Amino acid sequence: MQEWNDSVKRLILGCDAQNAPWTAPSAELGAALDKMAEEPAERRLLKAAVMFNFTRLVGQSHQRALAVAPAQNDSVEQCSERAEELLRAALRAKDTRLLAEYLTTLADAGRVSPPAALADLFDAALNQPRLQVSLRHVMGERGRWLCGLNPKWEALRSDAPASEELAHLSGVARVDAFRRLREADPAAALNQLSAIWKDEPAKERAALLEVLKVGLNPNDAEFLAACVDDRSLPVRYQATRFLAQLGDASVLTPLREWLASALQLKKALLKKSQLNIEPPKEFDKSWEKWGVKEDLSHLPNRTKVGKRAGWFYQVLALLPPRVSAEILQTSLEQTIDLYRRSDYAEAALLALSEGAMLHGDVTYFETLFPALTEVERTEYLGGLAAGFAAEKIEPLILPALQAAMKKDSQFWLPVLYQLKAFSRLTPKLSEAIAEMIRAKILEGESWYYDAHQTIDQLAYQFSLTSYEKIRSLLEPLQDDRTNPLLAVYKNRVDFHKELQS
Repeated sequence: MQEWNDSVKRLILGCDAQNAPWTAPSAELGAALDKMAEEPAERRLLKAAVMFNFTRLVGQSHQRALAVAPAQNDSVEQCSERAEELLRAALRAKDTRLLAEYLTTLADAGRVSPPAALADLFDAALNQPRLQVSLRHVMGERGRWLCGLNPKWEALRSDAPASEELAHLSGVARVDAFRRLREADPAAALNQLSAIWKDEPAKERAALLEVLKVGLNPNDAEFLAACVDDRSLPVRYQATRFLAQLGDASVLTPLREWLASALQLKKALLKKSQLNIEPPKEFDKSWEKWGVKEDLSHLPNRTKVGKRAGWFYQVLALLPPRVSAEILQTSLEQTIDLYRRSDYAEAALLALSEGAMLHGDVTYFETLFPALTEVERTEYLGGLAAGFAAEKIEPLILPALQAAMKKDSQFWLPVLYQLKAFSRLTPKLSEAIAEMIRAKILEGESWYYDAHQTIDQLAYQFSLTSYEKIRSLLEPLQDDRTNPLLAVYKNRVDFHKELQS
């Protein structure tokens, strides 16, 4: 609210420095200001600030708000004073990540937000979709009442008709609304998407379809099967990926047949067997329903690729790695080795990894890692962190991290940064990383200027159960590079403890 900001500025600078006429956002406030015209400047300033702040918090002028029925009492417990203090500290710091965790923790504990913090929480959540879902669960009766008084907060209400929003929104706002609905009720979200689908332009269809990854389930298959024939290539590609993830035979069977026709294994008695890869020489238009591009020129790592290698890469990336092993009748380890020594090695290995990520196949990476160099292993960490929970791939990450920490900060800090995709680290990983950082500090190693971004992120990722161990490792150092981490980490731990007490 600009009028409130203007009030704050006048309060700081004083009446004499800011003696310009007041402007009001409504006729009621304008009339109230006119009545104060003859009063001393100091009194007028304080009264105006009170009125504008009231309007900012409630969404109504004080005259109108007096006629509004009061909110119903909440039947659930609020958080403690200490928890409220931590919540407000995160609001002041505009720490969206910490706020999201606090709100989720409140919701999980069945508590509601302190009423006095609601207005600031609503303002913080307006442009932060990650806050909105949790906020709906903790605003309580007072929050729903307050949202009803201020039009800009109306969409944040927990009982807002999210299922009716899609037809009246567009762009990012529509995608955010669809994501909220998908999280709350996947079936209802799919029905809403089906209702508006045929009237949407290709770009909107692709953006909305991608949200189906939230709560993807077999009930989505019929809708996705229709999308395979969509006129937009990005839509076809995403629909095919989702169907492949769901194990849909209508997609996986023809893809498998395509791959089998392209692979020729030449076995030898005295030498290693050789894999010949012979994709079709001409592009078949029927592949377009899988989202395969005819003229793919570069792989994801920006390496140039020929047309046939590009087709091969796109098809292989849709299949789990075990399909190749089944076709070749070899072990997964042998399959990886055959692809490594083939003419399509780079495209094939990238596709195998992408297929493993798509289908959640940790076994592939467990088989792959022993054959990789130290540098190659670290290059996989970012992708693995984005695709798997830390618990699933801890045995892969820990050795790679330990090897990286033996080098200088130009190497180990970027490796550590790749783990940012994890929302949480396991206790074992948390403590191991803290021990490594402690060792680097004690060695007196200097770090590059923006290393704090990598270190600070750990405060949000470290396991809560590891706090005492990590505090004992880092607090005695009193190092400026780790003190901010410990402060945020402690606040996280304290907030969770408050809700458990």
